[in-house]
Amino acid sequence: MLLETNSMENTVPHEDKTYRDFYPDLNPLITLELHKVDDSEDPAHANYNAVPKPSFKIIEKSYSKKVADIPSFARYVEATEDELADRIEYDLDEQDKIWLEEKKKKGLDIDWDYFEFVMDHLEKDWFDLVKDIPKTLKEDIQYPEDIACAICDDNEAENSNAIVFCDGCNLAVHQDCYGVPFIPEGQWLCRKCMLSPEHPVKCVLCPTPGGAFKQTTSSKWVHLHCAMWIPECGIQNLVYMEPIEGVENIPKNRWKLLCYICHKRYGAPIQCSSKHCFVPFHPSCARKAKLYMKMRGISDSAQFKAYCDRHTPKEYRDKVDVDYHLQVAVDELSRTVFELDFDIDALQSEKKQAREPVKRLSLSAPIIPAKILKDVIDYPCDYAPKKRSEITIAIAKYWSLKKESRRGAALLKRLHLEPWTATASANKEEEEQKAHKYELLSQIRKDLEKARLLLDIVRKRERQKLRIYKQQLELFEYCSFPLNKILAPILEKCKAYDKFNIFAEPVDTEAVKDYLNYIKSPMDFQTMTEKLESHQYKNLADFQQDISLICENCKLYNRPETIFFKQAAKLENYYASLIPEIYHQAKLYGVDLESGWWSTSPIGKQVLEGFSYK
Repeated sequence: MLLETNSMENTVPHEDKTYRDFYPDLNPLITLELHKVDDSEDPAHANYNAVPKPSFKIIEKSYSKKVADIPSFARYVEATEDELADRIEYDLDEQDKIWLEEKKKKGLDIDWDYFEFVMDHLEKDWFDLVKDIPKTLKEDIQYPEDIACAICDDNEAENSNAIVFCDGCNLAVHQDCYGVPFIPEGQWLCRKCMLSPEHPVKCVLCPTPGGAFKQTTSSKWVHLHCAMWIPECGIQNLVYMEPIEGVENIPKNRWKLLCYICHKRYGAPIQCSSKHCFVPFHPSCARKAKLYMKMRGISDSAQFKAYCDRHTPKEYRDKVDVDYHLQVAVDELSRTVFELDFDIDALQSEKKQAREPVKRLSLSAPIIPAKILKDVIDYPCDYAPKKRSEITIAIAKYWSLKKESRRGAALLKRLHLEPWTATASANKEEEEQKAHKYELLSQIRKDLEKARLLLDIVRKRERQKLRIYKQQLELFEYCSFPLNKILAPILEKCKAYDKFNIFAEPVDTEAVKDYLNYIKSPMDFQTMTEKLESHQYKNLADFQQDISLICENCKLYNRPETIFFKQAAKLENYYASLIPEIYHQAKLYGVDLESGWWSTSPIGKQVLEGFSYK
């Protein structure tokens, strides 16, 4: 007991104890005297009263002091280009640590400081090398300042809602319109170039090729612009503007409309917003014809207004020559052949065109020149390792792979946030979080697979148990009630012979109110089935009595010329033809039909010897 008490006291936290646990002899009611220590009495306490006092000096206000006189820690001095070149700005991340640990396991121990030194110099030298190279391919494309968004047809942009360009097809869209909350570092691809870069896709709502595509809930491709204008369609996630839902809710009449601009009965055209006009046209065709199309808000379909050329508002017609642009769009669309079923040549050409931007803009791993690598190896360094050349080459290979994984984005934040990439998102998810999320999802997938396998095993076990149970039940009923084994097939044959189901169920006494006045003992196949399942037939005579009762009741209540009387007579004759089969089955199984139990035949004796009640 003493040990238990001491262990309990030790478990109590220090802050939860009372003063009696520390000072058991202290009495709070006794007044203690204050004793002042004299320095002369005790030299050890002579310095107690010598506490230093604070002091300060008043300085006159003067704003004429030069900047050079201000201490360096009190002001920010921006570093020069030479100072930034000599400063190591690269920071080790989790991916680098994992790579260094793997190299250490292989016998190549790399110091962290030297790793940051090499990565920093390689990145800066590469940036100085490529910054003066003339821009080619996509980088050489000069986008006009008034380029419009492919969805809202507006060329105005803000810092929080910039116009981004797809690196695969040069699609220009607003961030909010297409659902790009954060612009990734390096390359950005639209949904079509990301999921189907080599195979051309076609909008199911209009015949216009190209544009800002999004997928529906059924994995079909539609223009986001078309889906926003069709009232039956909607967008599930308004942040990422996908997927598109409600395409299956579009009525059949809308699919049959004929666009008056492209003259194609394809897709789901919209109609003029005028109350007395029902002219149909595709939203994409209306965009090319520069018809009046005004949209306010994405979630409210009532704010979408589109008018044909006849009902265009006057203030819009004063700004835009609708008739001219309509004629140009009709001529252009008439020359363009929209085929729903692609032939082989057209399909191959479209595949080639769809594949070209990806090949042209794909970024391969950069290869560091030998001159830059040699300069890094020969650069003076205080913490240079012994195998400097081998270690530097290994780090250069890792730098090349890391640049490829980041799609050519700079590894230094200062170099990445240059004026031409100032709109890039600085909220990139950390590599550690990505690795942790991937590891977690992988573990969840493994656990789900294990659970699925376990459920399959449990299901197979339960099926096996059910099969064994049915076999045991069948064997028990066969041994305990052998007569049912013979009578059950006979009853099923009689029920099948009653094709009109005259004797299948009891007679409805509500419909035939005088039935019980003539029939005192009603009988039917449903009642016989219940009696057979409850083992009420002790012998063959009881079963035959019920069969005869069904036929006699029907003959007694109905006239001879009725179908019921005739069917009862046929059933009676049919059962008489089954009696030899009953005796044959009884002899085969060794069952005594008079007692309903096993007979003295060899088969019956064998069953009785093998079956015993416990």
